[in-house]
Amino acid sequence: MFLSELVALSALFSFVLGSHPKISLRAKSKSEKVARRDVNGAGNVTLANYFNGTDLQWYGAIGVGTPPQNLTVVFDSASTDLLIPSVACSPSNGCPSEGIEGPLHKFNQNSSSTFHTQNKGFYAPFGTGIGVAPSDFESQTGIIATDTVCVSGLCAKNQTMGLVMNETAGFANDPFDGILGLAFPALGVTGNGSFFNSLVQAKAVAEALYGFYLTPNVVGGAELTLGGIDESKIESNITYAKVAPPFWNVTFDDLTVNGVSVNLTYKQALFDTGTSNVVGGDISQLQEIYGIISPKIKLIDKNGAFGMPCSEIQEIVEANVKFTISGKTFMIPTPELFVGEYPSLPGVCQAFWNADVTNSYGGAFIVGASLLKYYYSVWDFGNSRFGLADTDISPPRVSDADQ
Repeated sequence: MFLSELVALSALFSFVLGSHPKISLRAKSKSEKVARRDVNGAGNVTLANYFNGTDLQWYGAIGVGTPPQNLTVVFDSASTDLLIPSVACSPSNGCPSEGIEGPLHKFNQNSSSTFHTQNKGFYAPFGTGIGVAPSDFESQTGIIATDTVCVSGLCAKNQTMGLVMNETAGFANDPFDGILGLAFPALGVTGNGSFFNSLVQAKAVAEALYGFYLTPNVVGGAELTLGGIDESKIESNITYAKVAPPFWNVTFDDLTVNGVSVNLTYKQALFDTGTSNVVGGDISQLQEIYGIISPKIKLIDKNGAFGMPCSEIQEIVEANVKFTISGKTFMIPTPELFVGEYPSLPGVCQAFWNADVTNSYGGAFIVGASLLKYYYSVWDFGNSRFGLADTDISPPRVSDADQ
């Protein structure tokens, strides 16, 4: 899994968030109601799903250079930079030519008439790679450059990017070529902000927001809309919460497991499209959470993974984890409780939530695909707010507390 680039992460935990406005779809003004099929300046990106035991990443196509060279990238809400492999990065430097799902692509700067090097290097540290098991941090290094970058017909000229010359082993099996960060500019390590920020500054998009429709692999049809939201995917009002840039973090009201409120003194969730599961909290907090579900879920890795025998999972009837945000609940449903067999423990299935044993996130929870793939998410740059709305695959709301 990709976590946010670890640049000034500790600053997250001193922010105090403001009120949490709710906006009805039907009551929205014309400027807020931006459907990507009806408004110029909004681009839609079809996303492929990388599935291996669970949904790991969603990625799509971009064009870099003149003429454009086609690559695939993870669109990551918790990092800022565009990082793509150079043809100069060989397998011995960590850049394979074949991924887990076929050939990979590398960028040839000599074939682009609009490429310019900045004669500076970069170092980009990340959390673990594309899986859900906790492991050592991964990193990429290379040179900073600029070129034309296009996504779904939306182009940014002289876009700063990192051309990867070396990377660690955690990226070796990726089915995609690189990463395109969509976070706030302050998290960048290569220069002047994200591709999306460039579009906003150039007024190339209708609205300074983007929407993700992530879905489980069995459903398909995942998409990203830049500069608008695809209202055809939304089946409820959008519930918004203020964020404190540079992170997409919100203060949540409550966390319940099977209806039991978890005792927390710190209620911060950082939403991240590049994280496959949920990460955060110390071991004792995770033991409390899992203890509500089943006493058989135990710590299986000193780095923070929990699990239980795969053969006994059917004994768990219910495992509904709900975050209450701005007065409305959003659920991680029972089928998401386990993410597949743990690599080093045959017959043991890993649970979806890893502890933060090093306290890297200061008590905050990194909430990724376990929840995001059941809701439409709105990332509103212009108003510094994050929104969630029901879709046709969201868990049913069965009580007043769920509304």
